[in-house]
Amino acid sequence: MKTCPKCGRKQEDSVITCDCGYDFTTEDIIKESSTISLPTSSSSKYPALKTISGIYKFLAWIVGFGSCASIVAFITLSTDIIYIVYSVIGGFFLVISLFAISEIIKLFINIEYNTRNKE
Repeated sequence: MKTCPKCGRKQEDSVITCDCGYDFTTEDIIKESSTISLPTSSSSKYPALKTISGIYKFLAWIVGFGSCASIVAFITLSTDIIYIVYSVIGGFFLVISLFAISEIIKLFINIEYNTRNKE
């Protein structure tokens, strides 16, 4: 085992070049870095997807408030209990679905960013 004088990593004796770019044969740095320099924030990437994700999240909040309002309206109007149950169940599943779609879009953006960052 040998130690890289530039970064201090332990390397096998058969390794010619360290990950940091140090060349053990010429004892010189042949490359500065092997990583791709990406912007620290991915705010400039995929603005349309981020907007769509935000719209889904906004719609989820609107549907949530709307279903709460409909529950209150059905209770005050003394309507059938089935309408209240439908409002609770339907509103719950619709809100969860809209939030899930929003988060899935964000997940895909993060997966792409992480995949690109590792190359």
